[in-house]
Amino acid sequence: MAVLKEASNEAKLLAFRVLLLWQKILREPSGALKEKIDAYAQSIEIERLDVEERLQYFIERANSYLIYYDYDKSAEFIKYALECSNLNIELAGKLGKRTRFQERDIAQLVLNMSSADSLITNDDPDVPTNCALNNDTLLEQICLAEQDDKGGKLSPVQLAIIFAVFRLERKSEHCDELFMEKADAYLEAIIRQRRCWPVQAAALLARCELERSRKRRVERACAQSELISNLMDGVNDRASTDIKWKRCGLVLASGLEPFWSARCVHAETLQSLGCTSEALLVYEKLEMWDCVVDCFKKLGQLEKAEALIHRLISDRPNDSMLVCLLGDITMEVSYYEKAIEMSNDRNARARNSLGNLMLLRNHFESAYGHLRRSLELQPIQLGVWFNAGYCAWKLERYSDAVTCFHRCVS
Repeated sequence: MAVLKEASNEAKLLAFRVLLLWQKILREPSGALKEKIDAYAQSIEIERLDVEERLQYFIERANSYLIYYDYDKSAEFIKYALECSNLNIELAGKLGKRTRFQERDIAQLVLNMSSADSLITNDDPDVPTNCALNNDTLLEQICLAEQDDKGGKLSPVQLAIIFAVFRLERKSEHCDELFMEKADAYLEAIIRQRRCWPVQAAALLARCELERSRKRRVERACAQSELISNLMDGVNDRASTDIKWKRCGLVLASGLEPFWSARCVHAETLQSLGCTSEALLVYEKLEMWDCVVDCFKKLGQLEKAEALIHRLISDRPNDSMLVCLLGDITMEVSYYEKAIEMSNDRNARARNSLGNLMLLRNHFESAYGHLRRSLELQPIQLGVWFNAGYCAWKLERYSDAVTCFHRCVS
């Protein structure tokens, strides 16, 4: 902490961003990183930042809280960003058409956006292509009876704020039809502005995740996710190095996930289309062996999954995570116990998987013990807290159940 006190404001801000980036490339939230992120973030003197830097900091802080499921704190910083940018957003109903065969206008949900400040920058020609829907029924976008352009163009950081609002609502609300309508309004408002590469890419990927479960839109989701994935990997991207560096400007504020997450979105969309074998190839290239095993399960080829994991273990005999995967395939307790032993009981995944297996077999006492040990090793696991609460409730340990369920909602 002595080094923290002596550091300049710019150094503290940079350290906060490095730690946030470090967290984003990990597969699970880290409690130790959260403490460091909070320490550096709280030491930053916000009043010494200019308006643009302040807005970026607020959004990045909100995004960091989303990683750790602290939705109230995230909403607080999004509110600060909205106030600081003088940005007004409001969902409203307007008459318009959504399909090619509509004869009369009906109410459509849209997002009204306006800003009291002039934070407008030049148009950004370097943004990912918005793939066409190419559907014989749905229009490419809602056709409003009265076009309203008074909102004008917003700056990239303002669009990042709107996307942060969408991400917060997506994580904290149930994904029902009403939310899907709201999500369409948010994402369409961002995408049609065509500004800022990371914000546009993040919005397009978010749309892919929503559209992969909608039969009239899933093909666009597949094409779009593949395009974004290729661009992030540098495939068929002829942009100069200078232009690629400029794309990194708002990468943390935009909430854009790492390239392998984009590949996962593409793989999940392929599975929605029934192309499980193609999705399996994507996961194999990423070496996401748990997803590979899931694909083999869907294909009814567990023997191939088991052979693959045995082959990997022969190359990496000390990898306890691979032994866990053998347990997932065979449903054998011994593999999880071996993984626990190999890791000196430091593998939260092994304890969680063994607890879930015991839960499936209605061995609630054993399941509760394994789940609680998993939570001791990795406390930021909402699903595990819920399962532990359920086990405690079945064991009539109501005080423990309340504690576990409270962690799920607090």
